[in-house]
Amino acid sequence: MAKKTNEHAFEEDIKQAPLVVVDFFADWCGPCKMMAPVLEQLERDFSVKEYRGRVKFLSVDVEHHRKLAEDRNVMNLPTLMIFENGVAKEKVVGYRKYGDLKRYLKEKLAEC
Repeated sequence: MAKKTNEHAFEEDIKQAPLVVVDFFADWCGPCKMMAPVLEQLERDFSVKEYRGRVKFLSVDVEHHRKLAEDRNVMNLPTLMIFENGVAKEKVVGYRKYGDLKRYLKEKLAEC
């Protein structure tokens, strides 16, 4: 399961791997609930030896950390923010299929 982060740890957490995926979600969000198992499977996929240490998954509950979401212009849920070497590079908004996200993350890793 993705590490939950907050305002105090966020800046350090996004520097913990070359590629960091931050899931901004809320418990009441239907598409977020659909996305949760997709992200859990991706986290398992990217924890194998080939990728170990190169991808980190974080989550931010916007109900408890609203300012963190506001500061990063998160307007819709779910939103995935992609960080490369601690720098925000892209946002992926809305539900995405497992295969599409896996392909996308592999492409991002190739760029790091």
